[in-house]
Amino acid sequence: MNDNKGFTLSELLIVIAIIAALVAIMLPVFSGRIERAHEAADFANVRAACSVVNSNFLSGEGDLTINVPITQEKPKWTIDNDTIETVFGARIKVPAKTKEEGFYIVSIDPNTGVITVT
Repeated sequence: MNDNKGFTLSELLIVIAIIAALVAIMLPVFSGRIERAHEAADFANVRAACSVVNSNFLSGEGDLTINVPITQEKPKWTIDNDTIETVFGARIKVPAKTKEEGFYIVSIDPNTGVITVT
């Protein structure tokens, strides 16, 4: 009778192959979610910068232009709505950009109070 405890080499190789197949299946799913997370972060950062610029305009203090770094890799939004609604109900279109383009520039016109994102 064979009293060897443990796994054979072929059993270990089969388990490693199954794990590798599962990783290969899940990798594209996770990379897509990472890009969506970058996109959501960019959108939230631009929205926050709009609020800061608006607050600075109303208080008369601080910068009226803010540079927001871009983290997303693909130059298109996958979110449903590419506009930001301000506190006063104005809608601002946010252009989709890539990380290589550097920054979103959020500014407000000191004469009219209109916020632009480029």
